[in-house]
Amino acid sequence: MNITANPEVKAIMQVAHIRPAVSIIMPFEPKMGIKSELAHGLKLAVDKVERMLRTDYPADISALVVYKLRRIIKDLNFNTHKKSIAVYVSPVFEKLLYLDIPVEEK
Repeated sequence: MNITANPEVKAIMQVAHIRPAVSIIMPFEPKMGIKSELAHGLKLAVDKVERMLRTDYPADISALVVYKLRRIIKDLNFNTHKKSIAVYVSPVFEKLLYLDIPVEEK
């Protein structure tokens, strides 16, 4: 079966795997909800990721990934009409995608 991926997904697939790598997939409908609720949910997700990274990886690498993740979250576009977001962060790569489909938090 031949699957066609958009260029953004292809870029993620071609990156050399370097650990730790974090993916956060969340509903993100700022037009439908309250911005503070979305921001709180994102903060909880980042805090959870930070705890997990600090447990399993060296402090310097964990801090780098968490820094990148927090920067991406801080710069989110709350004026979008999309339904969800997917965030991928590693020590060498980061990507944010706004998606048109509803998702469950993961």
